[in-house]
Amino acid sequence: MAEPASVISQKSSDTVTVGCKLPHGIHMDIHNQGETRQRVTLKGNNDKKVIGGFGITENVPKAHFDEWIKRNKNHPSVTGGYIFAMRDMASAEAAAEELKDLRNGLEALDQEKPAKDISPVN
Repeated sequence: MAEPASVISQKSSDTVTVGCKLPHGIHMDIHNQGETRQRVTLKGNNDKKVIGGFGITENVPKAHFDEWIKRNKNHPSVTGGYIFAMRDMASAEAAAEELKDLRNGLEALDQEKPAKDISPVN
């Protein structure tokens, strides 16, 4: 059974910068007995600031991030590496650039070569 959301300290000033390679971002909800108790919304790669294909969300409470990852360790976005956290923006930017070739299967089609044996109509 999941621990109550109250284990997350609201007073902690320890934050992380999170990269998310999902196009729509994701709500990192912490539930307690079926009710959403806390929510952090991550920006996706459809945000205006994207680095290496990752939307970047700053000032995410570290305790919330750690708890959500713990509770969702088998979620495809976690196991696929589409969400990561770093201590600061510079480290997050470096990680996003390093992971820029990571594919999640939700990328837009190349308009010049959409798929094998398919060409654009001019």
